[in-house]
Amino acid sequence: MSLYLQEPRGLSALGTGLVFLPMMLAGGALTPFIARLGEWLGSRILILAGLLVMTAGLPVIALLPAPVPVPVLSALMILVGLGGPLVMPPVMALLLQAVPARRAGVASGVFNTSRQVGGALAVAVFGACWPAMPVSCPG
Repeated sequence: MSLYLQEPRGLSALGTGLVFLPMMLAGGALTPFIARLGEWLGSRILILAGLLVMTAGLPVIALLPAPVPVPVLSALMILVGLGGPLVMPPVMALLLQAVPARRAGVASGVFNTSRQVGGALAVAVFGACWPAMPVSCPG
């Protein structure tokens, strides 16, 4: 999304960050309530709800016509920002509940390392392929 906002849309790095700001604020506002929601509804329901919210938001963003105003994109990205906190803390809680207490640090480290590696690979692949997408990129 940041490449799209900076290259075809011509936004600066600061402008791109401002587009992401409502999404991040929405996620940040929701995060403190996730543990209590998880206790009330259960982790699996939160994870499902988060994935559904992201699944609803991302195709809408992808299918928008090119001239849609940037504030509309920013508002729609809030769905993705709300989905993240509904998914990640409950997934971590389920992971830590599934391993013995003495292995919790290892499980947490492996989980976060795999998230970071996946994110870095995604940035590398999309960054390398962006000008030619989708013709010359695998997948």
